[in-house]
Amino acid sequence: MKKKDPFILITYLENYVDECGHILRRFKKKKYSTKHIRCYANHIHLLAKLDRCSVLLIHYLADHCTPWNNEFFNTISTRKEFIHFCSKNCSVHFKDETVKKGISRLVKVGFLLKYAERAVYTVNPVYFFRGTEEQRKMLLSELLAHCSSGTGKIDMQLKRAIGLY
Repeated sequence: MKKKDPFILITYLENYVDECGHILRRFKKKKYSTKHIRCYANHIHLLAKLDRCSVLLIHYLADHCTPWNNEFFNTISTRKEFIHFCSKNCSVHFKDETVKKGISRLVKVGFLLKYAERAVYTVNPVYFFRGTEEQRKMLLSELLAHCSSGTGKIDMQLKRAIGLY
């Protein structure tokens, strides 16, 4: 079975002037990626509380988390990939310790959720999601069930992040 092309091809009409001064038209094509992240709700007020590393980090993590459950692993290799990405594409250089602090800030603000096993974080689906709308509904349902289960200690920060408080 053929894999879906991760790009769409757009054909458009371009006007240009030839050497005689005549306006000519030609068709050109441009490729655009179909990879996407959906951003939900008004979260500008939360972004305003963050430093540059944290803002770049949340967008990077939203783009690189697993598409069905928005999870990522907070490991040295994940942090190194982010550091490399920023130095290559943004001309910004961060230390590993700065990235760790950025993750802590993102948890504090509510962009990242910490409720599963060690080193596993979830990009808050209230604000960002990579998968389908159906997958997002399922994840939000799981989060709400987890918070209202009453079993174990449920962090107030987690409840606040998904809108229960």
